[in-house]
Amino acid sequence: MHKQTVPMDAWDGDNEAAVTQWFFNNGAVVKEGALIAEIMLDKATIEISATANGTLSIIAPIETVVRRGDLLATIA
Repeated sequence: MHKQTVPMDAWDGDNEAAVTQWFFNNGAVVKEGALIAEIMLDKATIEISATANGTLSIIAPIETVVRRGDLLATIA
């Protein structure tokens, strides 16, 4: 199982962001590198790509507040 987290280098500082969109439903099969989610930091959108091939299990639904390193989903 691969942990899909908010990248540590996504932004500087300790600001919070919010999950704004998932491009796949929970349980969908995704491919490594596919755009799976977007998070919004202030007025910047950060795209999240899958880190592995497998079945997506969403942990942080839309509108969840996240910080760098937080768990968004798992891919198994």
